[in-house]
Amino acid sequence: MPYSSFVVLALIIHFLINIDIFSKKSDFPAIKTYRIFAAVVALYFVTDILWGFLESAKLVTALYIDTALYFVGMGGIILSWTAFLVRYLRSDGWVSKIIRSIGVLFFATEAIILIINIFYPILFTVDENCNYVTYPARNAMLGVQFVFFVILFFYTLFTSKVIHGNINSRNLVIAVFSLILGVFIALQFYYPNYPVYSAGILIGVILLNSYTVKNSKTKVQGELEAANTLAYTDSLTGVHSRHAYVEMEERVDKKIANNELTEFAVVVFDLNGLKHINDTLGHKSGDQYIVDAVALIKEYFGNEHLYRFGGDEFVILLDGEYYQKRLIIMKEFNNKVEKNLKEGNKPVISCGMSDFNLESDNTFRAVFIRADRQMYERKQTLKNLK
Repeated sequence: MPYSSFVVLALIIHFLINIDIFSKKSDFPAIKTYRIFAAVVALYFVTDILWGFLESAKLVTALYIDTALYFVGMGGIILSWTAFLVRYLRSDGWVSKIIRSIGVLFFATEAIILIINIFYPILFTVDENCNYVTYPARNAMLGVQFVFFVILFFYTLFTSKVIHGNINSRNLVIAVFSLILGVFIALQFYYPNYPVYSAGILIGVILLNSYTVKNSKTKVQGELEAANTLAYTDSLTGVHSRHAYVEMEERVDKKIANNELTEFAVVVFDLNGLKHINDTLGHKSGDQYIVDAVALIKEYFGNEHLYRFGGDEFVILLDGEYYQKRLIIMKEFNNKVEKNLKEGNKPVISCGMSDFNLESDNTFRAVFIRADRQMYERKQTLKNLK
């Protein structure tokens, strides 16, 4: 049964490439309407699979019923695809309403014709030898579908260009999908005993998944990663944000509790004179002062564990090589700051450092408090040097 075998393969491929859609793990736009469309396609494949088996088994009545469901599946594809298109393109104008109405009208008309066909064959019939016989209404319905799919092709391009300003690659692929359905429905007109339309749907779905669904998912993931970067990075200085600092403190506390962290130091920084610069020179100059100060901190302490704790306050956790050289680094940094204080127009930064005490400290905060106290003592020292 090569007919059914091909469509079984098409159904398997359809489920495999849309596994994220069916498992509700996809962030594809208009996901609910696309999931409905994908489900309708799967049901259509099932009716086409059964058609091959029933035709080979010469089961007349069963083949008739399955053929009727086959046409219902065709109508369902048009109905669900138009619903997805309108939702995906986010278009609510009169053209989109007409498109939706045509999809509904086609499905309703097909249902009426199928009912009439039971009493007076105008669409198809199955004779006593289990031969599938077509009638003019079948050809007319396929012709209408061909025209409508071509209309959907131009509708997608028109909406993308006029409403959204450009025809991006995803919208172009979606437009081409409609055209593929139109072409293969036309081929089905000439080859009624072959799974031509199923082949077209499979090609279109693979194209959609390769260039639109996955790309859209990648885009969403990229946007989430960008949002995550914004949340954890200070936009002015590029160092870790306050949000990242809170999470770092939680991680360190867990490591301390589990005896996984035995040595580190905390340095707290405060920028001297920032308020005066903001008040006299403006916030733009104040921002530049912050940027210059952070550059100076990075020069001596690195930036792997540097956090902007407040407007002019920064915190760094020293470990590894920086921890081993912390005393030298602190001395050289303070000397540089005192030099800046004398020269003027350069960042002046008060800082205080405290080491983690394995015997008495059970939180990062305990170390931070001591470093913060040292920072204020240093701030007073710098004021006295003026």
